[in-house]
Amino acid sequence: MATIQRYANANTAVTTGWTNPTYAYADDTSYATCAPGRNKTVNSDFGFADFTSGDIPDGATINSVQMRARIWGSSATYVTLGIQGMDTGATSGSEATGTQTSEATLTATLSGITLADLRSASTVLKARVRASQGATSSASGSLDWVDIYVDYTSLSTVTGSFTADAVIQATRASSFTTNAVIKATVTPAGKKADAILRRAQTGAVNANAVLKATDLNSTTANAILRATAGSSFTVNTIRLRTFKFGKAGQ
Repeated sequence: MATIQRYANANTAVTTGWTNPTYAYADDTSYATCAPGRNKTVNSDFGFADFTSGDIPDGATINSVQMRARIWGSSATYVTLGIQGMDTGATSGSEATGTQTSEATLTATLSGITLADLRSASTVLKARVRASQGATSSASGSLDWVDIYVDYTSLSTVTGSFTADAVIQATRASSFTTNAVIKATVTPAGKKADAILRRAQTGAVNANAVLKATDLNSTTANAILRATAGSSFTVNTIRLRTFKFGKAGQ
C-alpha cells in the first residue's frame, strides 16, 4: 500500500465563506478565520488538483480517501466545527465534527471514491468545512489547512517468472505456474495452471481445466468448456469448440 496527500488549492463560499480562505492551502502560521454570528454558519467547499498517473499509477486500487481540516474555535460551548466530503455535489461519508478550542485535525472518510474520481478531483471532489455559532453574541473559528489523503495499492507488474496460489488477472511476457488463474494473457512462453477461467494465449499452455480459451498455439488440458483455436490442442473433454485446425480427444 501507498499514500499520497495534497493540500487544497481552490475554494468556493457556500454560506458566507471563510475569510482569507487561501490561507488554508498550506500548513503554516497563516489562518483562514470566520465570525459566523449568532445561530449562523460559515462554510466553504475546498477543492483539489486532479491526481495524475504520476501521482497514483493507472490500475491502482483505491483503499480509502479522507479529507482533513486543521481547525479550532473560540468556544467549546458555542462553536461547532465540521468537515464533510463531497462527491459531485452530494455528501460522501459522514461529517466529522468537533468543538476543540486549540489546533486539532478533523478527519472525514469518503465512501465509494474511485481512481476515475481522483483523476477528475478538481471538478468532482470537495471538502466542505464549516464553523457554526450558537446563541452567543461573539465567537470565531480558525482554519490552518485542508487536505485530501489517499491510501492506494498499485497494480503489481512482474517481468519474470513467478509462482502463485491464485492470480486474478495476469498479462505475461514470460512463463508462470499457478493453482488458479481467472484471466490471463501470455506472450510468447507457456504457463501451467490447475484451473483457468479465461485466457488468451499465443504460446503453449498446460491446464487441468479451462472455462474459456482463445488460442494461437498449442494447448493441453483435461477439460475445456469453450475453445476457439487457431492451432492444435489436446483435451479430454470439450463442451463447445471452434477450430481452424487441430484435434480433440474424447
